[in-house]
Amino acid sequence: MKVRQHLQVSAEAFFAEIMTSICADIQKETKKKVRMAILEKGYSYTKRLPKRSTKNAEVIVKILDCIPNRRYCASFTSQMDITIVSYDIEVMDAGTIAVTYEENYQLKDAYQLKHRFFRDTLLAKDAQKRGIKLLKHIEHCIIKQQKAGAV
Repeated sequence: MKVRQHLQVSAEAFFAEIMTSICADIQKETKKKVRMAILEKGYSYTKRLPKRSTKNAEVIVKILDCIPNRRYCASFTSQMDITIVSYDIEVMDAGTIAVTYEENYQLKDAYQLKHRFFRDTLLAKDAQKRGIKLLKHIEHCIIKQQKAGAV
């Protein structure tokens, strides 16, 4: 699933918001404070996803690519599946960017046939809606923070 949205924020602000969110997630999961400087290709941590079954709730998050203000890509690997999420940022003009959010979901071999309908039908529809909503939410948070800082 791939979604492209134009957002009224800078590439720097968008990327910083993603990195801040990731640092907060790592701190929540590991109880360790993390600086953005260490978030680079190859960094990984374990995360629990509460909405998943106990058997599949633990995922390993690994940063696959991290190019400041241009690209962020990470994989989420569980016992059953792998999800790869990426944000590609393109500067359009001053204060406007185009972000391509992509989410690729793959079931591991043992689960392929049993869950094929679920993967192909339900996830694709939900993922696209979720992607658009996510990008708009990030844009809204950045604009709100900027307005609060300008006061």
